[in-house]
Amino acid sequence: QLFFFFVVVFVMPRRGGRRRGGARRRHHGARRRRQARNHNRGGGVRVAAGPPPVLAKVRVECLAGRNLASKDKNGFSDPYVEVREKTPTGGTLKKIFTAPVVKKTLDPDWEKDHPKKCAGNFDIRFMSGFIKFGIWDKDTWSFDDYMG
Repeated sequence: QLFFFFVVVFVMPRRGGRRRGGARRRHHGARRRRQARNHNRGGGVRVAAGPPPVLAKVRVECLAGRNLASKDKNGFSDPYVEVREKTPTGGTLKKIFTAPVVKKTLDPDWEKDHPKKCAGNFDIRFMSGFIKFGIWDKDTWSFDDYMG
């Protein structure tokens, strides 16, 4: 069955440059110099881990769906949209945004029914460039049905 799903995606460049220096960094440099003076006998390795830098900011707006498949016994569906991003480790998909459920319809209009809840902002931290949009039918007493 043919169906349509309208999504608007805005990609915005990251604001500002990389943070360099600053008071915090100077403080850590002074501490490292003190530690080097006090512990000059042996060697060591310092490793710092943190979140990857933000490459871009993305805004996703779910507008509407048309002619969706009927997944419930009443002839309608309770559709919602789930947006996932592929992470570089293991190829897992991390959920980053979920649009609200629109009850008993085959033509959901998130922009009209939920104007403030149908948009999400998130950061792109990986160069995979893979974002997956999934439409699901919400079920109360069983697992949700995948619609596309």
